[in-house]
Amino acid sequence: MTRMPTLYIRNVPPEVYEALKARAKREGRSVNAEALKILQDVAEREPRSGPELVQRLRELAKDIKRAPGDPTAEEVIRILRDHGEEALERRLRGESD
Repeated sequence: MTRMPTLYIRNVPPEVYEALKARAKREGRSVNAEALKILQDVAEREPRSGPELVQRLRELAKDIKRAPGDPTAEEVIRILRDHGEEALERRLRGESD
């Protein structure tokens, strides 16, 4: 039998614990089993390497619908850095500076 590590979590805010407890009850699990399930779900979604991250980003990009003329991510970053949020909002509305 493989020895499993134990994780202790300190300083859990009462409202977080109560929400976890309610979720565990709805799912028919103990608080521990529910916390473990949540951690497993998150860990499974987490890319483990550079190529996995790139693949995940490609999958996410397929769901993003850009209209012709929409700024690229690089352009958004540049506009925000150089001119601020108001300039980006104007660009997205199709207004010129």
